Amino acid sequence: MKLTTSTALAVVFLLGVLVGEGHLFTPVACAIIVAMLLSLKPQLRAFAGGLTQQEVRSTLVLGLLGFVIWPILPNRFIDPWQLLQLREDWITVVVIACLGFLNFVLLRVYGSKGVYVTAMLGGLVNSTATAAELASTLSGSELVGLVVPAILLTSVSMFLRNLLILAIFARGAIRTAALPLIAMALIAAYWIYRDRHKAADVERNVALDLGSPVSLRKVSSFAVLFLGLQIVATLGQRFMGNAGFQIVSVLGGLFSSASTTVAAASMAMHGKVSSAQAGIAVLLASISSALVNLPITLRKAKSVMPELIFSSLLQVAVGIVVAVIQVWI
Repeated sequence: MKLTTSTALAVVFLLGVLVGEGHLFTPVACAIIVAMLLSLKPQLRAFAGGLTQQEVRSTLVLGLLGFVIWPILPNRFIDPWQLLQLREDWITVVVIACLGFLNFVLLRVYGSKGVYVTAMLGGLVNSTATAAELASTLSGSELVGLVVPAILLTSVSMFLRNLLILAIFARGAIRTAALPLIAMALIAAYWIYRDRHKAADVERNVALDLGSPVSLRKVSSFAVLFLGLQIVATLGQRFMGNAGFQIVSVLGGLFSSASTTVAAASMAMHGKVSSAQAGIAVLLASISSALVNLPITLRKAKSVMPELIFSSLLQVAVGIVVAVIQVWI
């Protein structure tokens, strides 16, 4: 008898005992979770089989930092300027790292289904790195015609990820950011739909190796960048008003739209900026992050640059126009 079956029987027996003792909610919820995990056994086995020792160790370290270190961090500002509150800032980092890990699991399990699926899931993990990988891989083959829709799709994926971050930390900002980002996604949809048949013909031919987003090095880099952007954005807003906050957001998007989005959402959550200003900051960070793909692609796929420049600038222009109209209305 396999270990999985034996363990499942033991768990079901324990849940049955709990039901017999009069407990209902906990055993029923656990039974649903067990059934879901058993149904996903092939996918989980495929994912776990591809994990490296470093990725497993890094995930355990992340759990240690989230459940052991976080509770002992001071729940107050640690500086006289009220810039850093370690416990709240660290739980934000852990939440984003967990979100990145979930996206990484999806990429590992389903990322070999085709160019578009790979671009979409890779963009959720790291849109800039995905764009670079796809431009390099596709431009060196007969698939160069898919570079433009694939890179646009990584940007669309990044837009959705940033909206999800806002939904977690600053829901009020979604009203400002959602319509312009959706409009930009619809512009990208034309190129994606146009070449859908070409993408379907090359299923399972493209794979990305982005590395685990929960490695200690990546989590530490994200934490440092997030805290740095939050400090600079807070100081910019204090001394230069909303203009200073938005300038920092544009510059931050060139390095990491996720970090910039989290910083803006965190500031809105703590009342340092309004929800509308946070939404505008996320929009600007997303635009600058999408435009970063242009110089990256220039080095790897020069033949598609005219079309990529046109589609990217059209995307940005539509997003800005929708945002301006939204403000006027």
